Amino acid sequence: MTRHEKHNPWGSALTLLALAAVLNVSRAEAQLVARPTGPEAPPVTVEASIASPEFALGGSNLFTIRVTNGRIQNPPDSIPVEGLQITMVQDGSTSPLKDAAGRDAGFEKLYIYYVSAEQPGKYVIPQLDITVGGQVFRTPPLSLNVIGSMPSPLEMNASKPYFAMLNSPKREIYVNETVPLNLTIYTRDNYEVRDVQFPNIRPERAVVKPFARNLESGSDTIDVYDFKTYTARASMFALAPGEIRMEPAPFPAVMASFVTRFSSVPVRQGTESKTLATSLLTFEALPLPAEGRPTQFSEAVGRFDLAPEANPRQLKVNDPITVTLTVTGAGNFDVMLAPYFYGTDSGDWKVYDATKEIKEASNGETEGTAVFSQVLIPLKTVSELPPFELNFFNPETARYETTQTEPISITVAPDPDALSTDALMGAAPNGGQAAAASQPVPRFEDILHIRTGSTHWRKSLGTAGGTAVFWTAQLIPALVLLVLVALASSRALKAHLESRDQRSALPTYRSLRSQLKSHTRSRMEFYRAFLECFQALEREAPNLSGNGSSTGSPQKADIENLKGHAAKVVYGGSHSDGRERPPKSKEVSESLRMLDKLAAASRR
Repeated sequence: MTRHEKHNPWGSALTLLALAAVLNVSRAEAQLVARPTGPEAPPVTVEASIASPEFALGGSNLFTIRVTNGRIQNPPDSIPVEGLQITMVQDGSTSPLKDAAGRDAGFEKLYIYYVSAEQPGKYVIPQLDITVGGQVFRTPPLSLNVIGSMPSPLEMNASKPYFAMLNSPKREIYVNETVPLNLTIYTRDNYEVRDVQFPNIRPERAVVKPFARNLESGSDTIDVYDFKTYTARASMFALAPGEIRMEPAPFPAVMASFVTRFSSVPVRQGTESKTLATSLLTFEALPLPAEGRPTQFSEAVGRFDLAPEANPRQLKVNDPITVTLTVTGAGNFDVMLAPYFYGTDSGDWKVYDATKEIKEASNGETEGTAVFSQVLIPLKTVSELPPFELNFFNPETARYETTQTEPISITVAPDPDALSTDALMGAAPNGGQAAAASQPVPRFEDILHIRTGSTHWRKSLGTAGGTAVFWTAQLIPALVLLVLVALASSRALKAHLESRDQRSALPTYRSLRSQLKSHTRSRMEFYRAFLECFQALEREAPNLSGNGSSTGSPQKADIENLKGHAAKVVYGGSHSDGRERPPKSKEVSESLRMLDKLAAASRR
């Protein structure tokens, strides 16, 4: 008996496609294994990174080990860190690499671990010894900060089409140490940032410099999402030791939106204003150490060089000389005091206060220049200008350091016009008594005449206060003013009555809120009704701030994000986001919860 099986051409094709995909992924790895291990072999590298140096308790993070041209021997399923749970979720996915000419350059394997925390605090993922092809690579330790509050559903997350992050390469700083501050806006492919009004960040015990106007474009991958990035740079420094918190701050940004049409070609749809918010950023400010603090400390923190210039170099006693001191480097120029002059207490110089001009970099970097200009007057003949000294604290070495100028050669001659002491005391040159000074004779132009006779007053002019012409001239402008005030008041009253009639004709918040749950046939219908309900609440509570100052009140950034999300669904002009499908129950409940919170806050 012969058995005939039915042949499925589609199943065979899918099997062949899957096999080809596996072979294509492994091809670069197989080619590397087949190559010799001499100078022509691609190098093996190992890198470790985390998706974000900070995340909230209850959230998650990703720890990635990236191996180029090799595989880890026995990769660990978990990494032990007290207080953290780090477990592997992807075991060495392989991707081929290409060089600049498009030729095979080996392959890359990713080992991805899921990170979660049991309680808030600061953690360190220790250095790991990774064995690849018999060679041991050591990854650097990585710091993590877990904050103690769960983020709102409307706050930043990588699944949103756009969000903003505030970050700094250093989180533990010294008082007066200037550190970079970066504001990065992340957008998906269908959004581009065109203009930004930067947030006003004013933390306690710290100074934040203005953001540079230019945006640096780039790209990044967070979780599994590809983003375009737009980064603005600034700097900040702490005024006092302790924790410094930069709370989320809302700010508007103008974005251009695109839709994909005509063979996957992006077509610009228009520009619209979006409201974003910065992420929470915290610093720990340390006090400057007391040990080794110089007596003439300039309060400067950073790394600096000092260069002097004096003009003129040839002068007489009591003539001024201007010294220009140029301080260059990276650090805080705002609190820096003038360099100390060694001739201050010698009695040979009269020293005036120095002026300071700061020339900082315009791109938000910490490098810059401070120019001090100081006037000095020699009180006697000297042959050199004493040195100047600048004492500063270097945060990289955690020590006080000093830079000093060399003495400058100058020529100071005696002042021939200065009176000698003998001349001032009235002594004769030969030691005898000087002749008495002659009695001064007054001149006629030095004497002013004083009148002694009686004063003659002019007759005063008569007043027009009692005449009819005077009162008529005063009454006419007053009547005109009264008529104008009456007309303006009448128009204002009429406009008020019309506005009140219009408001009374509009539906109330209570009536719209009671019908909101019935508009759930599509997301667009639900969010259109939601916006009408929100507008009614704003009409009935015009002083509603929504700043979240009361306990249980929604944050203003959450409200604006929710309004923006609703407006995007209603007026977005695209069906790719599921406008016609029914809204999810969680989506409806979360929107209603935020709306009820806002209504409750308006009644307080």
